[in-house]
This record gives sequence, structure tokens and C-alpha cells, in this order.
Amino acid sequence: MGFLQIIGAALCWSLSAPYVKWIGLPIPYLTSIRCLVPTLVMGGIIYSNLGIRRIFTPASYGGVWSWHTTMASLFNLVRSILYFWGFSVLPVGHAILLIYTWPIIISLLNWILFKERLTLFQWAMAITALVGIILIEVQPMAMPTERVILGSIGVIIAAMCNAGMILTLQRTPQPISKTEQVFIQNCFGGLVFLPVFLRDVVNVSPVRTGISIIMAVIVGVVGFALFFSALRKIPTGQAAILSYIEIVFTLIIATLFLNEHYTPIQWFGGFLIVLGSVGAQVIQRPMPR
Repeated sequence: MGFLQIIGAALCWSLSAPYVKWIGLPIPYLTSIRCLVPTLVMGGIIYSNLGIRRIFTPASYGGVWSWHTTMASLFNLVRSILYFWGFSVLPVGHAILLIYTWPIIISLLNWILFKERLTLFQWAMAITALVGIILIEVQPMAMPTERVILGSIGVIIAAMCNAGMILTLQRTPQPISKTEQVFIQNCFGGLVFLPVFLRDVVNVSPVRTGISIIMAVIVGVVGFALFFSALRKIPTGQAAILSYIEIVFTLIIATLFLNEHYTPIQWFGGFLIVLGSVGAQVIQRPMPR
């Protein structure tokens, strides 16, 4: 059952990138919905359990709010807008592979910031992923070179923000539930982009807004609910590695419905990125995206 829930979560997440391409809405508006919906849903669950006060009470007074949670929410704010922007300018398969460099980035940040020793295997995995990035950048798939480079930089920064968010949430002074974690991740983004939503909602088709809200529920609520439920049944490391099937689903959707095509060199580069990132997961087993 846990395995099937991971498959379901990965399928939910894999819909995000093709949806960005298809819906054609402004990136700030997309980001506002993506952050607001999980904030409201998870906030409602926390409020119904009389736990909303705990969220905003400083950790020194028995709550969970600290500079760790503040930074995690800010990291996710930046990650969200760069994530959507990257998927809007890059081929979907290109962008999803770059996003999944975050386990490598976590290993490097642990080495730089926390002086954690990297094994020879971890260095090998980092170099493997780097070679993969170079290979998928070699042929920009008929897109303007500058656009590909800027989009790739944006997505890699989004992956760095994802790694920073995970590292800060791992070091919170007080334990945080999975529901609280999703709420904290999205609340700053929801607050910052609320004026954008209120400004643009009157100018956007209600159908497209409705579809975007449904997608935010599927990706930001259902996907995480399935993943966290699976964590009760299978080990965290195994679940994190299984979640890489999101890449497979995304590539299949991009090939079948977005008419994206990749050269053998780019497929090999993608394989190297996945290999390096999965290798980092096996060694370190950090929290999921």
C-alpha cells in the first residue's frame, strides 16, 4: 500500500510542470494560487485541531516558530516562483531533471556550512550529476541558448532553495508535524502573493482559475498527503528514492502531450543526474521535496 501511495504522490507532482506549460497564466498568479491553497487547507486542519496558536508561538515559549521556520518559508517562496518560471521557459524534461539535483546540493551545503565530511562516494555522485547537467545543456533542444541558460540557472537556484528549506526544517528547535511543515512552507508565499491573487483574479478566466486551484490541491495537498501517509508504512529513505518516479511520469507526459523530444546525449545526461541524486539519497536520506 505504501508503494502505491508513493506512485500516486509522484503522479500528482508530475502534473505540475505540464500544467504550467498548458495553462498559460502569469507566473506570479500561478505562484499565488500554489502557495495560498495549501496554506488555507493545512491552516484549516491545524485550526480545527486547536493548533494554530502553536504555529506562531516562538519556540522559546513552547511553540514551533523560529528563525528556522522563517527561513524555510522564505526559501520556499523563492523556490516556488523560480520553479514555475523555469518550467515556463524550459522544456519540461530539462527542468525536472535540474530540480532533482537538490539531494546533491544538500550534501554540498552540509559540507560547506556544517563541516560534514563527504565520502569519496558522495563526491563521485556530485561529479556524476554535474556531468549530467552539462550534457543536457549541450544541445538546447531548439530553444534560444540565452533562454535555456537563464531558465536553467533559475531552476538550479530553485533546487538550492529547496535544499535550504529542507536543511532548516531538519534543524527546528521543536518537532513539527507533517501538516505544520506544509503550512509553514507555504504561508509566507501565500501572504506575499495574496495581493497578486486579489489583483489578477478578476482579469483571469474563472475556468482557468478553478483549474489552477484544483491543481494546487492535487499537487500541494493530495500529493503530500499520500507521501506522508506512505512514510508510516515504508522507510523514509526508500520512499524518497521511490519518489524519483516523478521524473519518469513527467518525461512520459512531456513526450506524449507536449511533443518534447530529447537527444540520446540528453537522455544519458538525465540518467547521470538521476543516478547522482539517488546515490546521494542512499547515503544521506534527507527529507523529501
